[in-house]
Amino acid sequence: MNYSKQARLVGRLLKTDMLIFKSQFIDTTIDTCVWITFCTLVAAYILPQLGMNSAYGAFALIGYIGSASIFQTFGNVSQVVADLDGERTITYPLTLPLPGWLLMMQKALAFALQSALLSIIILPIGKLILQDKLNLSLIDPVRFLIIYATLHLFIAGFFTLFFVSITAKMSRILNVWTRVLFPLWFMGGSQFAWATLNTTAPLFAKICLLNPFIYAFEGLHAATLGQEGYLPFWLCIGMLWLFIVVFGVISIKRLQRRLDFI
Repeated sequence: MNYSKQARLVGRLLKTDMLIFKSQFIDTTIDTCVWITFCTLVAAYILPQLGMNSAYGAFALIGYIGSASIFQTFGNVSQVVADLDGERTITYPLTLPLPGWLLMMQKALAFALQSALLSIIILPIGKLILQDKLNLSLIDPVRFLIIYATLHLFIAGFFTLFFVSITAKMSRILNVWTRVLFPLWFMGGSQFAWATLNTTAPLFAKICLLNPFIYAFEGLHAATLGQEGYLPFWLCIGMLWLFIVVFGVISIKRLQRRLDFI
């Protein structure tokens, strides 16, 4: 099959995934609005009364963009693993005249697009809540778009495939969150800057540089709040793309053995 026919098939599969997602979009958007509203209110107006820096509300809000993608990842992993334990509908597209690796990449892209569409409401909601506590003039629009696309492709896309590939069955799904996803997220810079961690615990901070989420959150904060105090933006982008390739290759190879596709 030539490349143009393969591209059309991938496009149709992507359209199908997005149509399925459309039916869930309103409910999921409402859920996102609820938790973003309450988390932002606490971070911006309650925690500062307990001694937190007054700028923490804006910092936390930006981190929620990446956090939303991580939470979406857990939901997607649960959905796919449940399917593999049951009807295995994910295997149906493997009967199409397309290489299996391309189908897995299409699935990662679909997850990334869905997560990006859900997260896009976070910034305007946060601005309404934070008012002048969030300075939109600090946002570099080009860098923001680059990091926004990259982090969703990595976290919601290929990271989801990776965790599907290492989760043997649905009864183990909580292990994914408790033992791996939660620690990576909690120590990944969503609630603190890496520079702060480096000042407090330098050795542990250097170990945390192995955590791919550090680069997602540091790059996101650098693009929206200014470069000062965060890891270099382009370093974050480069590392995220390295992790996309590494986790993409590992997950596709593992799923290839699990689903027995070519």
